[in-house]
Parts: sequence; C-alpha cells; structure tokens
Amino acid sequence: MVLFRACQAAEATGGRLLSGDPETPILGFSIDSRTVSAGDCFVALPGQNVDGHDFVAKAAARGARSALVTHALADPPVGLAPILVGDAVKALQALASLHRARFSIPLIAVTGSNGKTSTRAAIAAALGASFPVCATRGNLNNHIGLPLSLFALRPSHRAGVFEVGMNHLGEIAELCRILRPGIGVITNVAPAHLEGVGSLENVARAKGELMEALPPDGELFVNGDCALSLGIAARFAGATRLVSLGSSQAFAHAAGVQVELTRLSGRIAISGLAEQIPFSAALSGRHMAYPLLFAVAVGARLGLDAASLRRGIESFHPEHGRMEVRDSRGVWIIDDCYNANPASMEAALDFLLDLRLSGRRWAVLGDMRELGDRSAEFHREVLHRCRIAAALEGAHFYGNEFLAAAGGAGRDGKISIHSAKDPIVRELRERLEPGDVVLFKGSRGVALETMLEGLFPAE
Repeated sequence: MVLFRACQAAEATGGRLLSGDPETPILGFSIDSRTVSAGDCFVALPGQNVDGHDFVAKAAARGARSALVTHALADPPVGLAPILVGDAVKALQALASLHRARFSIPLIAVTGSNGKTSTRAAIAAALGASFPVCATRGNLNNHIGLPLSLFALRPSHRAGVFEVGMNHLGEIAELCRILRPGIGVITNVAPAHLEGVGSLENVARAKGELMEALPPDGELFVNGDCALSLGIAARFAGATRLVSLGSSQAFAHAAGVQVELTRLSGRIAISGLAEQIPFSAALSGRHMAYPLLFAVAVGARLGLDAASLRRGIESFHPEHGRMEVRDSRGVWIIDDCYNANPASMEAALDFLLDLRLSGRRWAVLGDMRELGDRSAEFHREVLHRCRIAAALEGAHFYGNEFLAAAGGAGRDGKISIHSAKDPIVRELRERLEPGDVVLFKGSRGVALETMLEGLFPAE
C-alpha cells in the first residue's frame, strides 16, 4: 500500500522536497537504517550519541526512497526524495494522524501501570481469531513508536489495538490526539514512573488522560478491583465496563480460577451473555486472568460470540519476558525480566509463593526503577516480604536501589544483596536442583535476562 507520495508528505508536514521525484511512493517508515524495507521513508532522528542524518545513505542503500530530514544533505543519494521538515518527530506524528484518519474501524487504546502489553496482545488475539486486527508492534507505545505502529493499518483490518505508554503527565493525551481511540482500556493504576510524575495521584491523572480523550459515544473498560481505576471511571460521561476477579456485578468477571505453574483456567461471565466462557490458557499467575477478562469484555462489545472469544483467548501467549515459564534441565524458570514496579513484583511473588510443588522456591530480583522519593520504601517492603516468606528457599537481590534499601551488600539469612550479577549466577549454579522453581524479575534497566543466559545457556 502506498501511504503517501513524497509531495503529499511534504505538504502535510509543512516541509519542502529537497530533490528527487515528487511522485516517489512511500510504503512505510523506519527510524533505523538497519531495518529499512524497500520503499520506506527513513526518519533521520537526532540522538544523544548519533545523528540519524549520518545514516541516510545507508538507509537509501537498503531501499529507502525518501527521508524526513531537518537539514539539507551535503550529498543526497541518487534516487532519494528527502523532505526538509522543522521537527522530524512532529512530522512523523502528523503523517501518522493523517493515515489514521483514513479508517473508521474500532481503534482500542490500552494503558495501565501493569499488564498493558499482555492486555493489548490478549485483545488482539481474541479479536484476531475472527477478523484481521492491527496491533502495536513490540513495545512501540510512545511518541515515536505509536506512529510507527499506526502505519501498519491497512484496509483489510477490522479493528486496531494499540498501547499508549507514559512516563510524564500529558504524554497519553498527546498520543491519543494521534490515535483518536473510540474504546479505552485502563488495566490498573499502581506505583510506576513516580520519578516522572511525582505521586500515585498523578499516575491516576496520567492514566485518566485516556478517558478524557474518548468521544462521548466511546466506551471505557477498567479494572473494577482497582480503586484508583474506579475513580477514573466515575468521571467518564460515556459507557463504562468493569472487569473483575472478585465481583460478579462487573461486566466481565472470572469464576473458578485455577492457577498452575504453566496453565491458568476458569470461566468468564459476561453481563448479558447467557453462556459462560471456559478457558484454559498457557499463562502463569492469577493476575494474568485480567488480560483475558479485558479481551473477552472488549470482544463481546464488538459482537463476538462465546465460541469465537474462547478460541481467541486460548491462542494468546504472553510476550517474551512477561511471566514466561519454561523448563531447563528439570529446573523451572519464571522469566518476568521485562520490567518491574511494586504491584507487578507483588503479583509475581504471590504466584511463586502460592504454587503447589515439591521443589524449592528461589527468587532473583532486580531494582524497580523510576520510583522517586518512595524508592527505598518500596524496596524495603520487598526485602521484608522475602525475608519472612517461609516458602522461599532463598532470594538474591541485585542493583543500587536494593543495595541502598538494605544498607549495603551482604547476606541476612535466606536473602543476599549483591552489587554484581556473577556471584548470584555462581551460587544458583551450585544450589539449584531438578524440581526447583526460580523467579527472575526486575526493571528493564537491570537486564536480569543476562543472568538467565549465564545460568541456562541455550540447549
């Protein structure tokens, strides 16, 4: 699909075509010269260490036909149609907004402190079993990632599901001005990005920007078990749908939930739907029922029947590093390395400690980042919980935040605090036995997956 001609892109962004054919077709957009596809427009973004303009020639060699640039190129590649714009990011967003305007299909925006990626993926799976769905790619959920995801919309799609992330106030509002969703999903409100927004109340304000962006005839789906989410819902003038693991009064609620190491099962009841939806999915943790609840709730509102919804949610698998359980030579690994905040850390520990198993339980926990002034408090709470957990054989903590909260490196009974990863890997290599379960969880910045690679090399 031709998204724009170079002349159209120049006009839409208030830019100027510097050279090349004005009718040059633009088939996609890329910000990385290494992943350019033929027909792409390369967006030359300035960076802290590199300047995208230095890679325009490489992008052209890989097949880029156009480029968004913020200064003239000394030696533009032959056949390239560079477009001079004042701000490459704003230009990318303007073009994404124009592309979005071509579609009248339901567009669903998903945000929340925990589980937004899993919820987006679950909704896409639930809908995708019945018709083509466009969804956020990977973690492209910010001011650059969302536009790139929107360019994947095609006339064949019947719905779109997109994540909107944030680390400061106003960011979700900005993203929603581009996306213009008709359906909003708020998974929960919990301590996250406190460094950027200052308080839990401001986290709620930030997530509430999604509610404020919905049209009067829009629908808002929120977690009915989260008081701050309910506070957002109470301010919404449109239709609100609650999902819950506990309340049978919610629009969608789960019953008979059974949690196993590698499987989650139960039933989902939908208000107005006589037939309950049984499910048995390859998921780990009671909290992973929430993505299924949101998926079924949204799917039901879009007219899918129980059989279609069941088929969709049972095809859902969490993305890599998000409560991913696997067996390595008899040791069970819970890989939740992708990110962490206090609420998701608590949920992961709940899962580990409540499991019925014959082996021993271990935890390897990394810093929770961006918690601002309350960081030490939250890290001390995790340390205390692991110290008193009778079911836990041992817990290893890594990172500066845990070091500060514990008063330095060292061992205290079953817990140990480390300033390096290698000692943790060595000790676990010596002590782990078949049947044991070990949880790895930390914020993206501490990269606990490198420890997994050291302990459990690819077989």
